[in-house]
Amino acid sequence: MYLSILLLLQITATSPGTMSADERLALLDYTKHTKQYFLGMLEDVDPESWHFKPGAERWSIAECAEHILTTELLALAEIKNQLSSEAATPHKTSAVGSIELLLNIVNDRVNKRIKTEEAMEPEGKWASKAEFLAAYQASQAAFKDFVKETSAEVHHHFRDSPLGKIDLYEFLYVTVAHTARHTMQIEDIKALRGLTTSSLHFGGSVKVNCLHSDQERIQWFFKDLLHLELNITEEYDQVLFEGEGSVVFFYQDTPDQVLTEDQFLNAMQAALLIPAPQYDSLKRRIKASGMKEVFPERDQSRFFYFHAPGGQVFRLVKKE
Repeated sequence: MYLSILLLLQITATSPGTMSADERLALLDYTKHTKQYFLGMLEDVDPESWHFKPGAERWSIAECAEHILTTELLALAEIKNQLSSEAATPHKTSAVGSIELLLNIVNDRVNKRIKTEEAMEPEGKWASKAEFLAAYQASQAAFKDFVKETSAEVHHHFRDSPLGKIDLYEFLYVTVAHTARHTMQIEDIKALRGLTTSSLHFGGSVKVNCLHSDQERIQWFFKDLLHLELNITEEYDQVLFEGEGSVVFFYQDTPDQVLTEDQFLNAMQAALLIPAPQYDSLKRRIKASGMKEVFPERDQSRFFYFHAPGGQVFRLVKKE
C-alpha cells in the first residue's frame, strides 16, 4: 500500500503536463517582482491621487488597482474550476511560442488594445487604498500557494484568449503580466500628477547588430516600456536617451551576423543612469516585462544587469 502511494506520487510529479520545478520557480519569481512593482507604485499615492481620473473615459489609479485584483481573483477561480471539471487534453498545443513572447504581447499597450470584459470592470468595491491592499495581499497569498502546491496538469488544459489558445500555465503568466500591464498604466497616471519623473541618461553611442525578427520587441521595449524616443528606419532603430546618448540597432538577415547572448556578456555593457528615487521602480518594471536578468549574484542595490531585446546587455545604475 505504502509503495503504491509512493509510485503514484512519483508518476504525478513527473507527468509531462505538470509544472517542472524550474517553471514553478520562474513563475513565482515573476510574480514576486511584479507584486513589488505594483505595490511600489502605490506607496506614495495619496487619497486625492488614488481617485484622480485623467479623463472622462479613463480609469483612476483606484479603478486600475481594482481591475487588477478582480481579474486575479476571477482567473484563479476559473483555473481551479477548469482543472476540476474537465479532462486533460495532451494532444492540443498552445498558439504562443514562448513565455517571453507571451509577456511581450500582454505588455504591449500600444498595438494590443484589449476590451475589458464586463465582469472585470471596476465598480468601486474597495472604498480606500488600505481596504484594497488588505484584499490584494490575501489574493496574492492564495495565488502563490496555488502555484507552489498544485500538481495539476496545467500544460494539458487550454483556454481561449485574445492571444489565441493558451495552456493554463501560460494563463497563470498572463494573469501576472496583466498586473504589470496595468501597473504601467498607473505609472502613467502618476506622471500626470507629478508623482513620478523617470529619466534615463546615457552618454556616447553603441551600435548593435541584431535580427530583423527582434525589431518589434526592440521598439516595444524602448518606446512603450521605457518611454524613450526612437528614430525608426527600415535598416535600423536608433534609441535616443537624455544626455544625447543613443543606441542603434542595425537589423541583419542571418544569425551569424549577430552576437549570441554569451558573447554579449563578454562585450561592452552600456550603463543607463537613473535618479535614485526611480531606480527600484524601473528595475521592477524591467523585471516585470520579462527581460532576462544577468549577473544576479551582483549587488542590485545600485546596479541591475539585463539582456534587452536584441541581446545587448545594459547596466541600470542608480545615480546618487
